[in-house]
Amino acid sequence: WPDYLVRSRKYRRMLVEPLDLGPVLPGRMVLHSELIVDGGNVVLGTDYAVLTRKVFRENPHRRRSQAEEELRELLQVDRLVWIPDDPFDFTGHADGLVAVLDGNTVLIPDLSRTDPALGKRLRRALRRGGLEPVPVTHAYKALGSADSAVGNYVNLVDLGTHLLVPQYGIPADAAAHERLAALHPRKVVTGIPCRALGRQGGAVHCATWGPVH
Repeated sequence: WPDYLVRSRKYRRMLVEPLDLGPVLPGRMVLHSELIVDGGNVVLGTDYAVLTRKVFRENPHRRRSQAEEELRELLQVDRLVWIPDDPFDFTGHADGLVAVLDGNTVLIPDLSRTDPALGKRLRRALRRGGLEPVPVTHAYKALGSADSAVGNYVNLVDLGTHLLVPQYGIPADAAAHERLAALHPRKVVTGIPCRALGRQGGAVHCATWGPVH
């Protein structure tokens, strides 16, 4: 029940009741939680999860310590790394700001020309959580409206042997593909057309459900 769906007549129909997902997740146990946390706001690493602080705004009925304890148990991680959310991203999700590279190294968009202040806060929060950020291409001129994700390349999906990277039909696609291929030399990097999806504020990670661990 994220706030941006609950408040919207247009998107309220997209609300999902987690307990109804059992039939589409054969062999997996579906657990119920009263916490309001979007899948797009959970970026899972080996023993950690990165989330934006929007979790606390959406769960005022929980003390921070309670929310953190429940999240660690549900996500089966040892630590939670809290980052600021992008004020121009109406979802407040982490998956537009962070993607796991390997171990404690994560990818972040190069915000040096779009929002250097947010970039600084993001790097500081990640390092405070024991993670090392590596910047990747961020096509700031292609973003268009505030709701657009066009030009964001960290909203990707890592399948282990393959990396699914958003492509928007813009010049920056080639640079982003080259950069991500260099950072993932043992993986097949595949571009996924996301121009229309990006204009609605999402990309590959937003539109998929990947393996938890």
